[in-house]
Amino acid sequence: MEEPENRDHYVRMLEDFCLFGTEAAGYQQTKKILAMAQVPVPQGIFPLLVKLGVWKEDENLYLHRFGLQEKFPEEVLDAATQLVGDLEDFRVGAQEDGREDFTSLPIFTVDGPMTRDYDDALSICPVDNGVEVGIHIADAAAAVLPDSPLDQAALERINSLYLPDTRIPMLPKILSEDICSLKQGKERLATSLLVRFDEDDQLQDYRFALSRIRVKRQLTYSETNELVAIEDDLGRIYRLCTRLRRQRIKQGALMLPLPELRVWINNNKEIQIVKVDRETPAQLIVSELMILANGLAAQALAANKVPAIYRSQGKPQEVVVGEGTDDLYLNYLQRRYLSRAELSVSPKPHNGLGMTAYTNWTSPIRRYMDLVILRQIKSMVQDKPPVYTLEGLDPIIAKITIGQSQTLQIKKEWTRYWVLKYLER
Repeated sequence: MEEPENRDHYVRMLEDFCLFGTEAAGYQQTKKILAMAQVPVPQGIFPLLVKLGVWKEDENLYLHRFGLQEKFPEEVLDAATQLVGDLEDFRVGAQEDGREDFTSLPIFTVDGPMTRDYDDALSICPVDNGVEVGIHIADAAAAVLPDSPLDQAALERINSLYLPDTRIPMLPKILSEDICSLKQGKERLATSLLVRFDEDDQLQDYRFALSRIRVKRQLTYSETNELVAIEDDLGRIYRLCTRLRRQRIKQGALMLPLPELRVWINNNKEIQIVKVDRETPAQLIVSELMILANGLAAQALAANKVPAIYRSQGKPQEVVVGEGTDDLYLNYLQRRYLSRAELSVSPKPHNGLGMTAYTNWTSPIRRYMDLVILRQIKSMVQDKPPVYTLEGLDPIIAKITIGQSQTLQIKKEWTRYWVLKYLER
């Protein structure tokens, strides 16, 4: 039997009906057609679309509801491919463009075993009366220019989305997992934050620099946990980060560790679930240094009157936990009393983190806000006019707020789907 010429029209009607219910365009007409075809509503629509080959058995309807596409448009992929050659040429001349050569530093990354988009790296070196800690961030702003097709695509996605069965990057993989990613042994463009501490781990000074780096070691969290006890540099940086956390707690930060499940589908299409410990030495090193970098960036941007997006959080309505508590019930209860985090162009305290001002710039490959702030930091370092004005940041904040809410919902609901499917089996 030949398919009707208007098959696509009816398929779209079924998809809308399944996704949006009574709010779907043509709801009444679709309902009548389904009744004539004796398709039960609503439970029979999804199996029908699977049978028609329109959707898979495990189709992620949340992506459809929010209009998030897994594939990039061809023009975006073409722009990314063209950029690879241009960026390689730029890297060769980076030294002449004022970038500092940090390729000899003992730089390392700490990530999960399945990470492919490395956007932050660390280093520690002895200096007079202390150490200098380097926090090196992939310079995605050198690749993704404002208002370019790549920038528009990133703004549409807002965040990279890591789901149990797929990854949806903010930038095409040729950038996020290759040319911008801080891969071991590869020279990369970066923006580095160099922070000096004295022998008592007190912060003495810091500066930002445009740089060229080369990662020497790509460590996993588990490898780092083992090396902390036997390598002096990693042991030193762990002790430093432990003191940074204590300082934040004294400033009102709340440590509320909760169990985290990591859910993924392996190569054999089997559902895997493991509990992730967020309180290991490696996790502490990464989290504390990223918090430090974001806090110092917020201070510097505010002091230099460079427009920026700040993340803030008011004081909790009530404090029910003590310092260092690991009571699961109290930690969940405390979260109910936390104030909502907000984005604005005014620097305000982030009480949950114990920071006087806070922004985000350490994941510019994965988060659009970080890409925006990286651009502002680079303009500050180069003493150039900022890329964004205060007025120009307002619509971006609105877009980020909506996009982050949607991606959080997608991740929560889709992870729940696979957990329930795992339990069902």
